Amino acid sequence: MRTSDRQHTYGMGRIYQRGRVWWVRYYRSGQEFNESSQSEKEADAKKLLKKRLGEIVLGRFAGPRADKVTVKEIAEDLLTDYQIRGRKNQRQVKSKVHHLLMHFGHDRAKSITTDRIKTYIAKRQEAGASAAQINREL
Repeated sequence: MRTSDRQHTYGMGRIYQRGRVWWVRYYRSGQEFNESSQSEKEADAKKLLKKRLGEIVLGRFAGPRADKVTVKEIAEDLLTDYQIRGRKNQRQVKSKVHHLLMHFGHDRAKSITTDRIKTYIAKRQEAGASAAQINREL
């Protein structure tokens, strides 16, 4: 079955099938986004499209890439910003970010939950870090 044979339009987006996997296509500010539902179920693609269109309407859309950003990428952006701005406390920030990267570095930022932060706090306390030091790291 060709891709064009299995597509459905829903408002400002549509779902379509590539091979066995369903994809969604939607637009924001004239820019086209294509995103895999990572599922062979049409219902999953409908759900994803509905979610993305809702985010766009509510002004909460960050794009599919936002779901994949790692803590390391955010930390690198922070350090780059400090460098560009010529901030005097770059060295202090690097040392604080170091502890976070050791614990969360390659994790996706969206996966950092309250429970995981509490676990981090407990481990830092066990390592002898003060409450103020941990607070500044976070």
